[in-house]
Amino acid sequence: MITLNLPLSTVTDIIYVAYVIILFPSILVRFFPAVRAIEQRYIDHLRHRNLFTKLWRAFVVILNIVIAVMFGRRFDLILSLLGSISCIPLGLVVPGLIHYKLLGRSNLSKAIDIFLIVVGSALTILTSTNSLYTYYKSDN
Repeated sequence: MITLNLPLSTVTDIIYVAYVIILFPSILVRFFPAVRAIEQRYIDHLRHRNLFTKLWRAFVVILNIVIAVMFGRRFDLILSLLGSISCIPLGLVVPGLIHYKLLGRSNLSKAIDIFLIVVGSALTILTSTNSLYTYYKSDN
């Protein structure tokens, strides 16, 4: 967001290019925990695990390229939908559920947990619906 507010100049272009160069290798670091968890669950016990590991990682990279090309200009709308479906429940609903089940002893504590669960669920539905509406509206 900071780079969007920079004035247009050669220095700004250099900053954009440097930012892309820095982001490119970090994609692999961000994907590694999820990819590795799936590998441990489904691939590590196989006989030819090195081959399947390489194929799996290539598939993940190719899938991401295909998604980026398919959604192109509307990629921000897909990200907002994924964020509303996954991040709001992860940030509000799941902690409320866990706290309610494990530590919710007093009535106030249980009420706060239920409030988080209800508000998180409502926000998930609201933001997901809004993202879908915006996505299909931009299609026309």
